[in-house]
Amino acid sequence: MVKSAKNALIRLLARRDYFTFEVRSKLSEKGFPQDEIEKAISEMEKLGYLNDERRGRAYAKQQLALGYGPRAIEFKLRVKGGRSPYTPSREEQEEALRAYSSRKKLSFSGYTSKQKLFAKLSQRGFASEVISNYFSNSI
Repeated sequence: MVKSAKNALIRLLARRDYFTFEVRSKLSEKGFPQDEIEKAISEMEKLGYLNDERRGRAYAKQQLALGYGPRAIEFKLRVKGGRSPYTPSREEQEEALRAYSSRKKLSFSGYTSKQKLFAKLSQRGFASEVISNYFSNSI
């Protein structure tokens, strides 16, 4: 049994990176006092074991590789309680869009399917200019 919030936090961070918001929630669920949680979080941040900026950047890159655009990534981060200082470049977005469309075997053969594909890619969080550029280079 873990006796302190600091030990519980070390055990959590040994498995993977977390956002501060996630850690605070997990430790609260385990019943640790709020002041002890804040003290443990502060100490782990000073040691560099808990870093929202690093976690946000890694999460954004992971989501981009999965085929999500910057708007979808930003939304997902807000839902998780984090922010990412990482904004993918236009080239990275175009590469992610190409990879996603080839992985999912997305194509268009007519005006209607082009509209549907545009809508799908837009829902994935890609900017309209990136999608339009993809279409013009794919034809």
